[in-house]
Amino acid sequence: MRVGQVAYLKSAVTTDGPELAAIAREASDRGVFVYIGVVERSGSGGSVYASLVAIHPDHGIVNVHRKLKPTFHERLVWADGDGHGLQVQSWRDFKIGGLNCYENWLPLARQALYQQGEQLHIATWPGDLNVTENITQFIAMEGRIYAASVSGLLRASDIPTNFPLRKLVAEGRDLINDGGSMIVAPGGKIIAGPLVGEEVILYADLSLDDVLGAHLKLDPAGHYSRGSVLSLQHNRDRPDRSAS
Repeated sequence: MRVGQVAYLKSAVTTDGPELAAIAREASDRGVFVYIGVVERSGSGGSVYASLVAIHPDHGIVNVHRKLKPTFHERLVWADGDGHGLQVQSWRDFKIGGLNCYENWLPLARQALYQQGEQLHIATWPGDLNVTENITQFIAMEGRIYAASVSGLLRASDIPTNFPLRKLVAEGRDLINDGGSMIVAPGGKIIAGPLVGEEVILYADLSLDDVLGAHLKLDPAGHYSRGSVLSLQHNRDRPDRSAS
């Protein structure tokens, strides 16, 4: 087990390292805004974060969100994140935010993004439609925004034969994570996907007017939030500033 832990730690990246630099160059060349999940190495070198990195085609890395609380068994591996990366980014006409895996179920984390005017929510997952489907539609309905779940597809054949824990992860299974990516409109209607068992690119036309119209009826961070009664405190500190 220790060999596998060391291999995992050594495979983690830093936000100023060559791996993300290569992705930033590709984003710039193609003129696309990128959200990508990484295992981020801490400044001490002995801890890792589940981090969601936002890359702007013109400005490079513009935000690093560290998963607030590792889920269940993940707590054996990942360190707690912080509120510094709970930020939305402007891209063309939209304000975009994102969360990692099960923290998409955290009401206050979602509210922190709604309060910043989020209009497109990116939810990243390791995979599985049975996890992504309900929450993706719920976020679109609750926030009155577009929600896109980007979910991994992992087969046993994708794991290198020399990976120390390969047998524990892949034995007896071909499809480990089945995907489940989809795009949902502000009213909760699925407009692309969901996709299971195949790796493709999802496309959808988004209308900012649809977001504005939905918010006129119910704005969860505006006229329907009752800020004089209920409020959210958001600590934006970043204790470990080693690389982001």
